Amino acid sequence: MILQSAIEQHRREQNPEGYWDDDLGSIDDYAPFAMARIVGGIVASELGELVSWSSFDNCREHGLTVSTPGGWTFCWYEHRNSDVVHIEGCPTSEVREWGPYGGDDKWDTLAEFWPETYEAVAKCLVEMIRHTIESSTRRADLKAIGLRHGNVELERRRHWASFARDGGDHA
Repeated sequence: MILQSAIEQHRREQNPEGYWDDDLGSIDDYAPFAMARIVGGIVASELGELVSWSSFDNCREHGLTVSTPGGWTFCWYEHRNSDVVHIEGCPTSEVREWGPYGGDDKWDTLAEFWPETYEAVAKCLVEMIRHTIESSTRRADLKAIGLRHGNVELERRRHWASFARDGGDHA
């Protein structure tokens, strides 16, 4: 499926007209739809027809999936317990009906980003996709890419380094 068809499918599945209030602004600015459009657009402009698109919905998280010729499928979404954006994925042969989740639990994802940092999400996703095309890929490889790009983890590490440097005193 092409990107635009996946975006339209995602929107139909979520049926925003059933709950959206025009006082909230444009439905196109609703974070999951904006994120699908922006991240998907960047990935599509970088990788073109190498990838294929679909949507996913696990009753809590929803968005788009992108499948690679390297045999992996990825998704990105606002995490159910926060507005933090996560990238998750697994070998395409292991995708379940609720999405391409490869981690052991809901926090075991490939990367996490602060809300609305969509360009960073797309840059990371492009690198992950390229890795699956160019190399034999393990989950650990993708998590390493996610750690390089994911701005939540970078900030968390800086915080803990500062905490340790100050002797644990952050009063």
